[in-house]
Formats: sequence, C-alpha cells, structure tokens
Amino acid sequence: RYGRKAALVPELTAFGLLCVAVAYADPGIQLLLTIIALGAVTYTYLPIFVAITMDLSPPGLHGTSVGLVYAGTMAVGALGAALGGLVADALSIESTFIFAGITNVAAAFLLLIVRTRAQRN
Repeated sequence: RYGRKAALVPELTAFGLLCVAVAYADPGIQLLLTIIALGAVTYTYLPIFVAITMDLSPPGLHGTSVGLVYAGTMAVGALGAALGGLVADALSIESTFIFAGITNVAAAFLLLIVRTRAQRN
C-alpha cells in the first residue's frame, strides 16, 4: 500500500539507532533486548532492499542486479568492518557501534532522496 521505500527507510533508521543503543546499553538484559531488536530489524530489511533493486533494474537484468547488490553488500560490509576496527583501535568499541549507527542513518537518508520507479511514472 505504501511501497517498499516507506518500509525500508524506517527500518534502516531503526537499525542505525539500535546500533547506537548497543553502545550505551548496560550489560545484561538491556544489552540482550537491544541485540534481539537489532536482529529482528536486520532480518526484515534485506529482502525489501532486494525487491527495490528488482523494481529499479531493467527487464532481463533482475538476476544481475540482485547479484550486484549482494556483491556490493559484501564489499561494503568488508570495508565497514575494517573501518570499524580502525575506529575501535583509535577510540573505543562503543565508537564502532556509533559509527555503524551513523552509517545506517545516512543510508536511510540517501534512500529517502532516491527516486524509485513508482515515483518516476
């Protein structure tokens, strides 16, 4: 009814905010609940992201586009892990989660300004 983008932007934002929450959560039940919430959000946003990719890809190139999304996800994930390690070494482990949160909120903002096919018609 609202479109995939309307579901994905809040999910990416929630993921980013939950990453920041991990940095400030107290050990124990608070941290456990935060990580459970983080997993619940993570589980749902990748299929929606793939669906948006298929919506935006030209006919006949859906498989290639999805393959590029997964390859790009792995490449960006590797780069993010390396940068996160550098941030942890330079500052603290908490700063790494804040870095991840900022990165995801920035991704949500970029997705918010990208025009989808439904908006182009």
